[in-house]
Amino acid sequence: MTEVLIEARRSAEGVLLSIAESFDSTNLGRAEETITKVLDQHREGVTLNLYECEYIDEAALGRLVEMGQTLREQGRNFDVYVRPMSFVAFRTQTLPLVAPVPTEISKQGERNLAERRTQRLEKWRKEKPIPKFMLPHGQTPPSEAGVEDAGRPLGQGVPGGERETFDIDYQRVASLAGKDERVIERIWTTYTKFLNEGKFKTAPDGSADTQMTLDSNLIAKTLRLDPKVVRRVIESVSTHLMEVFDSE
Repeated sequence: MTEVLIEARRSAEGVLLSIAESFDSTNLGRAEETITKVLDQHREGVTLNLYECEYIDEAALGRLVEMGQTLREQGRNFDVYVRPMSFVAFRTQTLPLVAPVPTEISKQGERNLAERRTQRLEKWRKEKPIPKFMLPHGQTPPSEAGVEDAGRPLGQGVPGGERETFDIDYQRVASLAGKDERVIERIWTTYTKFLNEGKFKTAPDGSADTQMTLDSNLIAKTLRLDPKVVRRVIESVSTHLMEVFDSE
């Protein structure tokens, strides 16, 4: 079960219902009680603020559609705020309810997300040491095998070679990147898939920075995410892997 943070307060347009962290089938039941209470007690329009929500699934999306239909039938306005170029923005892009986010909400949202990211990382460091890992029998770490691929994280090698010789601790990477671990996993698995399929173009100048930019841009275009976010995730995975190797 994932965490859900819900807050309801009045705004100039009606009621502002904010959901942070995650909104999905594992916590929908708990969120439903607050949502239903807000809809029943307040007769004005409702704005659902998902700016600080980092993950949403089909069950929660279905609830958003139902909420919008109910409010429209009652003649009430219903808008949704999402963080631009985020995973939630990607999942809600087909909804006609998404509205421009007021500056004060986006600024506060960024501050809260940054604070939550720091808290996650501190909690992770206190509760969970850097994990050990086991390589499949007969394989050696890329650093020992002589695999070098400028601009790509440790453990990935070059297109066409062997991949994923060990597990990624997505919780650790989520702490480093400040994202929901399922978003991290989606970006990383897409990255690995593209490497396996040889979809990445080689940087014309051969530099690591240019290579990372090209790789990140392609993944961002595919998943409709911010290239900077994708790059930070990939670099965070790389940092995590180097920490693991250093701990051996």
